[in-house]
Formats: sequence, structure tokens, C-alpha cells
Amino acid sequence: MVLAVRASGISIGYIDEEEEYIVWAVRRVDLAIEEGDAFCLVGESGSGKTTFANAIAGILPPHVVTRGKLYIFDRLAIDESTWNFNGLRGRVVSYIPQNPGTSLSPFLTIEEHFYHVLRDTLRYDREKSRRAAIEALLKVGLDRGVLEDYPHELSGGMQQRVLIAIALASNAKIIVADEPTSAIDANLRASVLQLLGKLNREYRVTLLIVTHDLASTSIVCNRLAVMLAGKIVETGRTISVLRNPQHPYTKMLL
Repeated sequence: MVLAVRASGISIGYIDEEEEYIVWAVRRVDLAIEEGDAFCLVGESGSGKTTFANAIAGILPPHVVTRGKLYIFDRLAIDESTWNFNGLRGRVVSYIPQNPGTSLSPFLTIEEHFYHVLRDTLRYDREKSRRAAIEALLKVGLDRGVLEDYPHELSGGMQQRVLIAIALASNAKIIVADEPTSAIDANLRASVLQLLGKLNREYRVTLLIVTHDLASTSIVCNRLAVMLAGKIVETGRTISVLRNPQHPYTKMLL
């Protein structure tokens, strides 16, 4: 068994402006995500799930304090005194943000977005980047004509698919998706989740989805963890947790 993510007693806190106290968003979390897993991290706003996902994605802000250890494929990403993503972001882990519309530059075509990412992560030139972009777009159900478009010319669902395609093209082994369906039309939510599930099954990409919606986890995730006040209160196979939740908070979410 290969572990894509292993957290050992990880705590993450934010320092206030006066640097007088620390607000702990994640508290002594132990968690293992196997390679090839489709894993959901579930909880309400403020539960700490996004902070924990950001740690895996390597996008924690500078004003954080960390304790414990976090490993990405056995490489140390966070230790007890500091955090250092060690060049894993983009190359090993790709992040799909909550709002695709604010994550794509309005001044760049979709082709330029691919090029900038693939140039920095894989050292691709423009021609190789374009070929990889076309291949990735086809995998997510978009045609090559999208490359010439600007983000505002695409629907929210298409923007989300572009971000997923960029993650695929960069050959990331882990995709972290933060509320991937919250900013798109309700009719498209199931299709985006099904797309993520397909990528997980067909390309063995390890998938971590952050969500507040337990119902959506059944579409794509085979395992889940429920977070409350920075701690994981329940974890297990998705179908088992949904059918027989053990913690009162999980029952309340259902």
C-alpha cells in the first residue's frame, strides 16, 4: 500500500495581527490517504477542512504556525517548526479552487493558461504545451476551440473543466478540489463530480474533494472523513458512514 498523503498529529493555526495568540484551525489530525483513493473531506464552514486541504496543496499563507508532520508520497511537506512544500506543488499536487471564474486571468486565453502552468511545472515549450492541452481538454469533454477563448467566454462549468484539464496536463498525482461544484449551476454539479470520479478511476489520480455536502460524496468518493472544529470526528468507507453514521455531528449533516 502506497500512501499519497499521511498526516501525523498535524495542527495548523493562524496568528492574529498583534501576534498575541494563535487560532488553531486544524487540531492534531491523523489521516492517511492511499494512492488512487477518491477521498472526501466533509464539514461545515469553519471546520478546518479547507485549511487542511490547503496544507496538502501547498498553498498555506505565510502567517501560519504548524505542528506535527505531513508527508506527500513519503516526502516531508510540513514539520513541527515550519512548512516547506519542497517543489511538490504543481508537479505532484494540483489544486482546483472553489471559484473557477476568479482563478483564471481575464487577460489570458485558455491556451496561455496551459502554457504558463506547463512551462513552469514540466518545462514544456509552446508547441508541446498546446498538444498536451488539446489532449487534456478532450479527456474532460471540451474541444480544442476552447484554447482560443478567454475565461469570460466560457460558462462556469466549462471553466471548471478547464481547471481540471490543466491539472491533468500537468501530470499531477494528487488533485485537491475545494468545493468544486459550489460555483456552478445545479444541473452541472453531478456531471463535474462524475468527471472527477472518471479521472480517478481511469487515470488513477488520487483525489481529495473538500465539501460540505455529504450527498455529493456518494457520487465520487470511496472514503471520507468528517471534520468538526479542526478535528476529524469520523472516517471510513463512504457507503458505511452514510448508512450508519456514528458521530452525532455526522448524523446532523445527513
